[in-house]
Amino acid sequence: MKTIKMKLSYNGIEEVKKLLNEMDKGLQEASKKATEDMVNLCEKQISMNYSASPYTDGNDDVSIFKEERKKKKIVGVRGSQVLYREFGPGTEGINAPHPMKRELNLRGYNSGSTIKVNSKNGELFWIYKDKSGQPVYTQGIPAGKEVYNAAIILKGKKISIIKKRVGDALSKL
Repeated sequence: MKTIKMKLSYNGIEEVKKLLNEMDKGLQEASKKATEDMVNLCEKQISMNYSASPYTDGNDDVSIFKEERKKKKIVGVRGSQVLYREFGPGTEGINAPHPMKRELNLRGYNSGSTIKVNSKNGELFWIYKDKSGQPVYTQGIPAGKEVYNAAIILKGKKISIIKKRVGDALSKL
């Protein structure tokens, strides 16, 4: 905690106003830096999570992006494989589901015209072609939770990032 002492005079009040303006600017800058730190952490963690995933088949067109929308910083993932990787399709996705799958109303994600049901054991499967045109039989993959897990890590580090940036700003006064 910082204590501000002032003389009860016009000049004293002007000095405190100047100090408070400097503090305001410093805290605004700290807020911007903390936000950028969190965006960079999230982007790095998502990238590491995707890199560590064993579920790649050569068809992945996943790309991580950072952008600003209406003064908000956004980190996200684009590509035709994103939902498959994050939420896990087929029998494997049912057996290892994403914690937010129901909340996002993705229950029907493990069904549809391309997914078949094995009449002998009820397992879900489908066949698709890889980039070389070879057919691939799959029962899906477990939920990768690459973005979800990055958000959990960010949630755990958010307060320390903010404290550090605000502390740095206040220490300069």
